Amino acid sequence: MPDVKEEALKFVGAIGPMLGAGIQLGTGLLKNLQRIGKAQREIGSPGYWFFLIARLPLIVANWILSIVILLALLALFGGINRYYAWDTSRFSHFCETLFNYSLWLSLGYFILALLVYFRVLPRALRLLARGCAWIRPEMKHDPGLINSDWELRNADDAHFVNVASTGCEVTASFLLQIPRDKWGTDFAGSCCSNPSWTVGSRANALLIGCCIEGIVHGLPEGNPCKTIPFSILYKALEDAGERIWQSQNILNQNASANILNSLRVANGDLACLADEPAVVGVVKATTQRLRDKFQGDGSKLARAKLSGRVSLRLARKRLRKFPKMAEADSNPMDAQFLKLAYSANVWNFDDGRFIFPFSRGVALLMMNSGCLITTQDVDTIAIDNSMRWLTAFAEQKIVDFVTTLLKNDPHLITKSGLPNTQDIWEINRMIDYRLWWLSRQPNGWKLYLAALDEVATEEDGAAWKLSGNTFVRSG
Repeated sequence: MPDVKEEALKFVGAIGPMLGAGIQLGTGLLKNLQRIGKAQREIGSPGYWFFLIARLPLIVANWILSIVILLALLALFGGINRYYAWDTSRFSHFCETLFNYSLWLSLGYFILALLVYFRVLPRALRLLARGCAWIRPEMKHDPGLINSDWELRNADDAHFVNVASTGCEVTASFLLQIPRDKWGTDFAGSCCSNPSWTVGSRANALLIGCCIEGIVHGLPEGNPCKTIPFSILYKALEDAGERIWQSQNILNQNASANILNSLRVANGDLACLADEPAVVGVVKATTQRLRDKFQGDGSKLARAKLSGRVSLRLARKRLRKFPKMAEADSNPMDAQFLKLAYSANVWNFDDGRFIFPFSRGVALLMMNSGCLITTQDVDTIAIDNSMRWLTAFAEQKIVDFVTTLLKNDPHLITKSGLPNTQDIWEINRMIDYRLWWLSRQPNGWKLYLAALDEVATEEDGAAWKLSGNTFVRSG
């Protein structure tokens, strides 16, 4: 006579996994899988990393939980058949065997349920991806990795943003059509690249210039410094002469006052900088850190102390300690400085990849011109580091399309004012500037020449607006 309590426990062992797996499937996994599938139908697949981290574990979990439900049903049938002897076939014997091991099935499901609930597999895959991104830093810009990270951080309310190839190609084509007399008015060119200057002087000038630009970006409308064209600022850095940027002057306690006075002498339009407390403060803080940590020589930012080896990773790490250079700042200028320093031959990084500085205006241009697309149910998107990396990825895609167009039609090189296709860094720099210029045109997102001369109105129909550090869908 079988033990009644033991048999009852076996029935519980069969029913528990069936109910638990069914609830997990019905309330979470299938819903998330359908939501991701719907997003991919709207904006396309962000890439294989997204499939690997966000979608594949859901598919695997759904199949395994379905198998658990099937096994639990079979075990339950086996338990009932044991008492009523409906069937004596091999199938019934198999079901009764499952019933005998139903407690083990329950234990196995409990472990599986914890793995699924805490999303252990996708988190492990994301950790693997981050390890790969540490080895290859450009991977952090991958849309698949970024979207899977958003999904894991907030599965129930995650938004998806993808880079649209069609939008990037249209934007690339339009950038080649813009006449130079429009976009060239505020182009700084290669700043502080005079070969007679020491690399330390070039680095110091560009670092302080970028810090000033970062402050000016954040000043309120109506401030006199807000009207300064940045081409004038960067030209004044050179016109001030090398002496003011040499390490001897930076080591002087009055360096910040001397620098602001030299910029005023170089161009009278910059006189307001010395009267703006925020600008004075950032120049003082920058020169102070150069004195304390780098002996007044900004070129040492990227050089290891012992080996002297130049490292982009080291430069980024050290820059975070300077004002307006950390990614958490409202207008971070670290990428802008590194881009200009590379162009001025301060350093020659091994990989030679272009460094796209982030601009909220450029990101907004990408959203409105169809380079970055999201699902229809998303009304707000926060501008975080991931969004910055995604914008850089879209910019690189635009540059790739531009390069392809130039190779297919060499006449465009002369017509567009871009350099030879062999100089990829210079093409990147020029396209980066043109995107920034286009983002400052009220109707630039429309991507046709006549719109550049139109006066913007509230009814222009831009899909997205900028509110602080958030994109907000219009209407």
